[in-house]
Amino acid sequence: FFLQPAKYGVPFLGVVVYPGYIVLGKRFRANMKQVSQDIRMDGLRIRNTEKIKSYKGLTMHYKHQQALNDIFGKGVVKKVL
Repeated sequence: FFLQPAKYGVPFLGVVVYPGYIVLGKRFRANMKQVSQDIRMDGLRIRNTEKIKSYKGLTMHYKHQQALNDIFGKGVVKKVL
C-alpha cells in the first residue's frame, strides 16, 4: 500500500485537490462539454437546464464559475437561472 505525496493531488468528487488550489477533473469537464453539445443540437430542454443547474451548484462550491461560463456561454447560464 502506497500513499502518494499530496503535491500530486487527491481526486475527490469530480475535482483534483492540490495544496492551495482545486482543479476540475477531466471527466467533469468532458461531461459539461457533452451537455453543451446536446444544447447546440437539441436546444435548451428541461433535462439540459437541470444538468446546467447541477453543474452551476458544483462549480460554485469549487469556485470555478468561469469554467462553466467558458463551456456553456454566459447567455445560456443566465437564461437557465
